[in-house]
Amino acid sequence: MNPADINPPITVLVVDDSVSVRKALERILAPQGYLIRMADSAESALENLEPLPDLVLADILMPGMSGLELTRIMSDRGLNVPVMLMSGIVDEVTQRDAQAAGARGVLRKPFTPAELLPAIEPQVMAALDARAQRDGALTQLDDLARRTA
Repeated sequence: MNPADINPPITVLVVDDSVSVRKALERILAPQGYLIRMADSAESALENLEPLPDLVLADILMPGMSGLELTRIMSDRGLNVPVMLMSGIVDEVTQRDAQAAGARGVLRKPFTPAELLPAIEPQVMAALDARAQRDGALTQLDDLARRTA
């Protein structure tokens, strides 16, 4: 899969309180063809979710709301957006908590592009499937509306 060939581009929302982490992820992902949006907190991410991103990469430990809480809220709202969490410490408890919150996985920071890109690819594929389902449902609604108008 080449993200640069996908139109509209795959949107990744990066949520981290560290400017350097947000910029590093942008430097890794943007040249691959991903459209990057950034938020410096989970609260800011929730306020600016529209239009929905295709993937969320969120730090677990942030001031205020954690990445785990962000993931739970998105799941509770029925938002079908894959979330990958990031943390400097990834142990069994972290993995279990992330899975319980609805995250698709946890990336150990720091990570290299060679670790990041393969880790997010399955989530991107799931996001593209969800996008296709949404687009198909919208097309069916448009067809139905035209027939009944």
